[in-house]
Amino acid sequence: MLIPFPSFESSLTGLLDAAEELRLGRLVEAGAILGPIQQQLSRVRGSVRHARLAQHVADALNACHRGETECALHVLVTAFTAFIPRRAA
Repeated sequence: MLIPFPSFESSLTGLLDAAEELRLGRLVEAGAILGPIQQQLSRVRGSVRHARLAQHVADALNACHRGETECALHVLVTAFTAFIPRRAA
């Protein structure tokens, strides 16, 4: 089975959706969005950028599981500023 190479742009919509869910205080919904994104990004081998973005998403997901809305949102905003290309923002 061929696994598509996830680009940062392909993750942008899901990450924005998760951030909106967090803004509204819906941790479960945000976690449901972040889980598949993190799994897809962590499958990429040999890309430091993908690995670091996957770690940020995993940190946001862990914050969701702990009920820390502000922390999860902060981690996602940090990921946006650090990893999303300027042309996509």
